[in-house]
Amino acid sequence: MAALVVEAASFRFEALAQTVASLPRYARPLFVRLLPALELTATFKIRKGKLVEQGFDPAVVSGVWLYEEAAGAYRPLDVELHRRLVSGQVKL
Repeated sequence: MAALVVEAASFRFEALAQTVASLPRYARPLFVRLLPALELTATFKIRKGKLVEQGFDPAVVSGVWLYEEAAGAYRPLDVELHRRLVSGQVKL
């Protein structure tokens, strides 16, 4: 997962999808989360523990997008798609 600090209203997922398409498959971020800011420690390190704890569950966090390789695009991760991912009905 990649966590990006951007203005959600002006961010273009089409441009991100075109950029990651040129990366090797193993290097493409499947999940992208848009954040207003990253939480930092006193020594300016990113606090990743909370992000890891939250995961990609749309019931816990909002603003998570999933890269669909077949379509070559990112789409919002909703509750139904999350359920299908967790149950193994959708393969990554």
